[in-house]
Amino acid sequence: MIRAAASVLIASIMVSGCSSSASLPSPSAVVGPPVTSEPDPSSTAAADPTSVPVADPRASRVTAATLATRAQDGPAYIQSYLGVYALPDLLPNSAASFDDAPLLSIGYVLSGTVRWSWDDGSVDVHAGEAAATPPKTFHQSNPGSTTTRWYTFIVYGGSRTAFGALRRIVQGPQLPVPQPEGAYTFRLDRLALEPDGRSAAVAHGGASVLVVLDGDVEVRQPGLHDYLTAGKGIAIGIGRSMQILNRGSLTAHVLEFFYTPDSKPFETPLSASP
Repeated sequence: MIRAAASVLIASIMVSGCSSSASLPSPSAVVGPPVTSEPDPSSTAAADPTSVPVADPRASRVTAATLATRAQDGPAYIQSYLGVYALPDLLPNSAASFDDAPLLSIGYVLSGTVRWSWDDGSVDVHAGEAAATPPKTFHQSNPGSTTTRWYTFIVYGGSRTAFGALRRIVQGPQLPVPQPEGAYTFRLDRLALEPDGRSAAVAHGGASVLVVLDGDVEVRQPGLHDYLTAGKGIAIGIGRSMQILNRGSLTAHVLEFFYTPDSKPFETPLSASP
């Protein structure tokens, strides 16, 4: 019943929010590693309670890789939101009882293999890999011997409650209206921050969300210090200054999902930390 409800809800979003200029690209699979859950309101503090002695905007002890991208001809929806949701698990050698609507999203597989099949094609995405979801109505199945768990990083329109049947990881606020005209790029990156590592302090030209795969990180924004562990994530507003720091003793891994108008710079380096 949950899966059927999820299908109906996802299909309704396509009707309620889609801009007439939206067109969907072909899927392209690429690689990356594991993910997870929803922001904890108590994780945000107005001041840094543990006093990190770092005020350097430069990146240090961090590597980044782009896992998947997709293109969009114009703004995705008149009223757009960014979100990250968990799809129902698929047992070995099983298939979902519903079809998925073509949505503007990138899927990331945590475990097992998901097979996306449509009228004239299919693609297998394995654990640690990401891919743009198919541009046609598709069916998901698990052809392997390990339970499949995967997440959708999505830009959607309509109601923020429309994905209520799915487990929420991150749900961002509505993006400003109107959105810039022209092409957009969706992008999913993976960061690996070594102990004492940090990303560069930057401001992105579009909206973004991030999810911690493992480790203990701090996300700094002006006046905000969000302390996040595995399974937690937050949304970052357009143009907000931000920097990610590893607060733990082990390497931390973070996924970042971006929705950026091509007319804007992807990111602008800052001369001071947030």
